[in-house]
Amino acid sequence: MSDTSKPSGPPASVQIMQLLFGLFIPKALAAAAELKLADHLTKEPLRADELAPKIDAHAPSLYRLLRALASVGVFREDEQKRFSNTELSNVLREDEPDSMRSMALFLVEGPHWAAWGEFLYSVRTGRSAFERVHGARPFDYMERDQGFARNFDDAMTRLTAKELMAIHQELDVSGIKTLVDVGGGRGALLVSCLQKNDRQRGILFDAPAVLAKAQPLLEASGVADRCELVGGDFFGSVPRGDGYIMKYILHDWSDEEALRILQSIHRAAAPGTPLFVLETVLKPGNEPDFAKLLDVQVLSFYGTGRERTLSELTALFKSAGFRLVRTRATQSIVTILEAERV
Repeated sequence: MSDTSKPSGPPASVQIMQLLFGLFIPKALAAAAELKLADHLTKEPLRADELAPKIDAHAPSLYRLLRALASVGVFREDEQKRFSNTELSNVLREDEPDSMRSMALFLVEGPHWAAWGEFLYSVRTGRSAFERVHGARPFDYMERDQGFARNFDDAMTRLTAKELMAIHQELDVSGIKTLVDVGGGRGALLVSCLQKNDRQRGILFDAPAVLAKAQPLLEASGVADRCELVGGDFFGSVPRGDGYIMKYILHDWSDEEALRILQSIHRAAAPGTPLFVLETVLKPGNEPDFAKLLDVQVLSFYGTGRERTLSELTALFKSAGFRLVRTRATQSIVTILEAERV
């Protein structure tokens, strides 16, 4: 007997079409971010023809952009065709503490978006599409494209500030006398730890060129006298400390390279020394998972880098001479993995 029941949703072809057309939403968001539409709509609702002269845009086309974004909850159109901000569009404002404006520009405009045109190259080879398109690894490329570098830096700084609140609800490093932040960049994570633990000392370890940008934050935060900056290469060696922490480091690298980083820490650490690794952990199964989308971004951007499952991270720790003690989920995409040196 044939099944005459009605389908529970749209036909598969329609669902795929909807997914494909989702491609245009990020470009629309980036256009809104570039034009600072949310900033202009802060005080009062405006029609497209009222807003267009303020941003040097074609009014009918601006209306079409705003209407499309309003259909997915970004902006709201009223009966007079005036547009106002929503909870979603508010975070495209430049002055919003949780602003995603720089993130939209970094991901969807210019160099990063161009690299996605060669994503199939990454799938076929496991290498960076970004490097194929631009002839340089992302951070080397940023040295010559300051606009791209500014968007990346601001996006990561804002993301870090938001994540730190969630991280410190679960992270306890109060028992560590000298905490080493491996690959700590400008020091936001280490500074936040030192501010919560006023007797703790810190070592910020990264490439010398990166550390050159860290001093302003250390001075402004009032912890510079308790924080030492040490330049070096974490594939070779890291400073000695009573505990180690690193955030979003392992996912930049292949298993072989990640193992070398962990082995460097193992050589510097005494038995029982704690290691806190803050990463996004892939969920098992087929349920929606932001980390699985981040994983293909990492593939396109870095090539050999990848997000990992808990079992894969546990295996890496074991290979490097660490034992996973516990994991703690946070109210962000970060999971805290606490290990100790065997």
